[in-house]
Amino acid sequence: MALQDRIVGSQAWVVQLRDELGQLPETLKQFREGVANLKAVAERLESATVIIERAGETLDATGASDVIRQVDQASRTLEQQLKAAREQSASLPGMALMEEASDQLRRNLADMVRLLPRGPRPPS
Repeated sequence: MALQDRIVGSQAWVVQLRDELGQLPETLKQFREGVANLKAVAERLESATVIIERAGETLDATGASDVIRQVDQASRTLEQQLKAAREQSASLPGMALMEEASDQLRRNLADMVRLLPRGPRPPS
């Protein structure tokens, strides 16, 4: 009886193995498609990286990154001057608007500098 149980178990295993092997061609096809998609994504990422590096080199070559940093520094100086003026006279007309505009300009320029592919980060 034990031998017959083993034979029945083996037959069930053979049927299951045939089913799995029957699905193997479709599984391999899906695997190959996945690999091809992954390769395409990797190539796109490589192209994007090259473009970003070239943009950084262009910014460095044209001096644009230096100009952005200089303007950022000028906005920080303006902000310091506005704070000093506020301390001297908080009631100056338009002071709040000037501070708000200065803060927004500083944040925008800091974001631009931070997004540069290469180069130093602005102080926070």
